[in-house]
Amino acid sequence: MTGVTPTRGTAAPPHGARYIRIVRVLSVGLGASGVVFIALAIPSITTQLPVLQPWFGLLALLVTPVLPVALSILSRRLPVGVLKVLAGCIGIGYLVVLVLWMPAMTPPALPSGESPWVLGFLALPTVAAAIAWRPAIAWAYVGVASAALGLLRFFASGGSALVVALQDTLYGAMFSAIMTALAIAMINASARLDVAAAAARAETANAAAAAARERQRARVDGLLHDSVFTALLMTAESAVPPPASASHARQTLAELDRLKAHDAAGVPIDAPDFAALQTETIRQIAPDTALSVQTDATAEVHGDAALALGEALTEALRNSVRHAPLARRSVQITATERGVRILVDDNGPGFDPAAVPSNRLGIAISIIERMRSVAGGDAAVRSTPAGGTRVILQWSRS
Repeated sequence: MTGVTPTRGTAAPPHGARYIRIVRVLSVGLGASGVVFIALAIPSITTQLPVLQPWFGLLALLVTPVLPVALSILSRRLPVGVLKVLAGCIGIGYLVVLVLWMPAMTPPALPSGESPWVLGFLALPTVAAAIAWRPAIAWAYVGVASAALGLLRFFASGGSALVVALQDTLYGAMFSAIMTALAIAMINASARLDVAAAAARAETANAAAAAARERQRARVDGLLHDSVFTALLMTAESAVPPPASASHARQTLAELDRLKAHDAAGVPIDAPDFAALQTETIRQIAPDTALSVQTDATAEVHGDAALALGEALTEALRNSVRHAPLARRSVQITATERGVRILVDDNGPGFDPAAVPSNRLGIAISIIERMRSVAGGDAAVRSTPAGGTRVILQWSRS
């Protein structure tokens, strides 16, 4: 729902799902009430129809029980705008019946003690008015219809039942006002809930967009660290031969192209293919690494998860080679229907993770945050001085 701002004393535009639902519920209620009222009024209807003009009798039956019941039956099928028009027809038609009753009645008055049977239906058109029009108009309708009801009651009795007419008017006005107030409250409450729901959806969308931007920032930070910073470091270190720098640059460009294509596709990758890509990466970065791979042939890895796992694995191996060049390394890759788990171990000198400065991006950004930026992803780095290092990368299918 968009553009709905209910204010005090005005009805909300019928754009929200809850507003539409309430209008349909009220329409069903009108039909059910019409059936009850017509059942109670059958004795009066059968005795009074003969004294009314045939056309008027048909009009009165159409406006009071038939239209509300039809509105109830069609409430699930018709657009809300059409339902509101039909509700307005009920309200206007009822006033017409009240005004035309006396001219359409053959004797000048009904038998003593009887009142026009349409008087018992006042609550139906007033609720219909609440459905069709703004609250101010609906309340004005309650006043006009109640006054017309009292006048009809008075003249239909031959002018001899003023006190009874006043009592019927007050009773009808009070009962109709209660029903109208409930209908208006339900409509306004539904409109406010629609506005709140729209605001919540907008807030959720904004939060999701911010999270997406944060994930993108983490990915860019990781790529900068892995590709650019590492390339600069290898170039700056005189101990690294120029061919290695060139090889690393070519490998980085090829990897970026592959990851970009895979990310753009946004499609899942088969677990065996995912493991083959990681095996190739491992052989290029640390050829002596002991590798163990277990995959389900039918398992798939989501595109974003595959990208993050590959990037984090690459960074973990580069860290191991850089800081523990003589260590023995092993990688275990397990990919099943439930997700992926990768263990990267070395028996190098290790370190204290708590002592790593916050501005060091290798662990915080390139591994941990990169994995946590993916739904279902997580990572952990466990190490102790002289105790080696283990990097745990995992992704669980949601």
